[in-house]
Amino acid sequence: MDGRAAKAQGLSIFDFREADILFVRSGYIHQHEVMSPERRKKLHVYQREKPENIGLETSKELLEFLGNTRFAAVAGDTRSFEKWPCTALQ
Repeated sequence: MDGRAAKAQGLSIFDFREADILFVRSGYIHQHEVMSPERRKKLHVYQREKPENIGLETSKELLEFLGNTRFAAVAGDTRSFEKWPCTALQ
């Protein structure tokens, strides 16, 4: 996480306070709700075959960002907050 989303909203790392809640909105839920039944069926097959397709990129930078900001909770509108399985830090 390099801070581009925060910068785009006029925020810096110093605007986050300990115990803040981070919510990452990607639009996934809205897209899922409006897609056709055929496309939704294909998506469910894709999710089983390639589960790492949804979520934040796992990285040392993300780990450091989350640790340094000391959020009380993190959440998002995808089926997983981070891509899974995490292989980047192994």
